[in-house]
Formats: sequence, C-alpha cells, structure tokens
Amino acid sequence: MGTSVNQRSSASPSWAAARAVLGNVQAPIERQSEEIWRAAAADTDANLIPRLGGAEFAYAAQLAETSSGPLGAREAYDTYLAKAGVLSVVAEFARRALVRAVADHAGSLGYARELFAEAASYYIARDLPSIVGKSVRVATPSEAALLKQQIADIARSRAATVANSLPQGQWAKSTLGWKRYVAAVVASLREKPR
Repeated sequence: MGTSVNQRSSASPSWAAARAVLGNVQAPIERQSEEIWRAAAADTDANLIPRLGGAEFAYAAQLAETSSGPLGAREAYDTYLAKAGVLSVVAEFARRALVRAVADHAGSLGYARELFAEAASYYIARDLPSIVGKSVRVATPSEAALLKQQIADIARSRAATVANSLPQGQWAKSTLGWKRYVAAVVASLREKPR
C-alpha cells in the first residue's frame, strides 16, 4: 500500500492570503478560488503558466481531440512524455484529464476543463486538511470535499468560457495557441467574472 504526503503551500504572502480565505465559511467560494489562482500564478517555484502552457499539455489537448479510446490516448501521451524526459506532478494532472476527456468523448475542451480542475484540486489539497474543523472554517471532511469540488467546478467553467470566446478549436491546435489559452484561463481565474 502506498502513502502520499501533501506538501503545504509556501509561506509567501500570496499563499498566506489564499490560506486566510480557504475554507473560511465567511468568504464566498468565488473569492476562495480567485485567491488560490492568484497565489498559484505568483508562485515562481510552481511556474504555473509556463508549465501548463508547455508543449506536453498542448500535445495532450490534440490527443483528446483525435484519440478513439482512453487507453490509446494514455499510452501515446506516456510515450511522448518519456521521449521528452518529462516527469512531474503537473504531467500527471494532464494524464488524468486526458483519459477522462477521451472516455467522455469530450475532446480538447473536455481535456482543458479537467486539466484546470485537476490543478485547482492539487492546490487546494495542499492546505485544506490543516484547516478542517478550525474556527470559521469548513467543519468536516465532507464539507472540505464539497469545497474542493466547487472550486474545481469554477476552474472547469472558466476554462470552457475562455475556450468558447476564442475561434473554434484554434487554441488547441498549436503549442502557441495552447500557451495563449492557458494564460487567458489563468487570468480569468484570478479575477472576478464580469
């Protein structure tokens, strides 16, 4: 049986602000989501936008559009990662997002939605366990799971909104288009919707 350990987010001011609102029952879900994404985008160690905007994620978006089955998509993606020498937690987000999108016949849009939901879940999971049950915070693990789901749903929705505002599917057809798309989604997640 394996074990996993969540590493807490850094002590930087941006993560301190995110931790201050995460799980706080007095802070709207949208605000909690915004603070998480502001901190993630400002975290130079995580290098969020360049990493999510990388060629391996653009390739996964293309696979999501063209693959006929989840197993073949995963194998093609794993082969690509091995040849590129890429091994990271973020690449694992992409793998899971790709498999779900292909299984659901959701194409590149489904992949993008799931990729951003995976990233949101990862960032939340780093600090959420330490606040459950604290004063004015989510009281139970099931409330924490609901919060995590709600913030992941915001990420899915914003990823779809940005994709739908761009020329049909063009954002997923090239590495440059994908990189611009990722930057636009992260910008959208960092601010209040209009």
